[in-house]
Amino acid sequence: MLFFLQVDNNRETSTFWTKIFGPNRVVKLPRTEILPQVQATIIGLSEATLQLADVKDFLRKNNVSAGDAEIVAHSVANIPIGAQAALPNFKKRPQKGDVFKNKTDPWPMNEGESAGKKPIKPAKKSSGWL
Repeated sequence: MLFFLQVDNNRETSTFWTKIFGPNRVVKLPRTEILPQVQATIIGLSEATLQLADVKDFLRKNNVSAGDAEIVAHSVANIPIGAQAALPNFKKRPQKGDVFKNKTDPWPMNEGESAGKKPIKPAKKSSGWL
């Protein structure tokens, strides 16, 4: 899914991108510092792992001020909530607890391959992702 994330509220910019993407794909945020939280909110809403009613609490728990949380919640209210979850292959994506042969594998092992193997717990102190 594509979204235009707009910092501040420039009317000309909003109008231009709304014509391109539509009003449900333009998300306004008050400051760039909360961009990661806004992205997480959009992902959660589009994958139906976060409900619109919980957005403000989610943002507040992730160090976003009450005022900014209100602005973001209002801005994401019209995005296509649960749209990705409605896609036919959505359930085929890796799930919590899936076992991967290697860290870089995009898909988990099949049931037969992973029989008897337990998920690898991450080391307490890692030297790096790879």
